[in-house]
Amino acid sequence: MTAAPSQLSRAHRRFLGLTAPLPAADEHSLSLQAIEFVPGSRRRFAEHLATAGAPRSGLLIGHRSVDRVHVQAILGRGYGWPTAQRLQVDAHYALGAVEAAQQLSGHPMDWVGTWCMPADGRARPAHTDRRIWHRARHLALVSEESVLVTIGHSPERLVLRAWIEEDGQPRALEVVWASAGGGS
Repeated sequence: MTAAPSQLSRAHRRFLGLTAPLPAADEHSLSLQAIEFVPGSRRRFAEHLATAGAPRSGLLIGHRSVDRVHVQAILGRGYGWPTAQRLQVDAHYALGAVEAAQQLSGHPMDWVGTWCMPADGRARPAHTDRRIWHRARHLALVSEESVLVTIGHSPERLVLRAWIEEDGQPRALEVVWASAGGGS
C-alpha cells in the first residue's frame, strides 16, 4: 500500500478549497531554476503537435526537488472545455491525475504546471509567450512554484519554453531533457 503524501497537492488545494500548513521557510528557499522532463517527453509533445488544428493545453504532473521541477507525466487538460478556452483545467480530471500519479509512483506527486500550444502547432516568438503567460497568471495557472510551458515546432525542431513568476513578471526556466540512463 502506498503512503499518503505529507502535504496536500496543489490540485486538492485549488479545486477542493482545502488548506494546509505552508511549507517551512527553508523548504523551498531556492527559486526554481529548471524544469526537467522524463525520457519520452519530446515524443509526447510531438504527438500533441501532430494533432494540431485546435489550440491545446494540459497538465504537467511531477514533483519539485530543491531548485528543479521534475515532470513525470504530460497530460491533456481534461474533458468538457471548448477549445477556445485552452487554458482552463477540468478539476475532476486534475484531481484524478494527481491521485493516480501518487498511487502509481508511491511518491508525492503534484500538478506542477500547465503546457499549451497554438492551433497550428507552430512556435511563436517569446513576446507571444509572455501574453499567454499573463493570461495564465490571471487564471492562477502560473506562479513562483507552478510552471507554464509553451510548445510549438519550427522547421528544424521542437520549441519549448518554460516560465514561472518572479516579482510579478515572467521568468524563463532552463529546460532539461533527462536521459534514459538516469537524470536527476
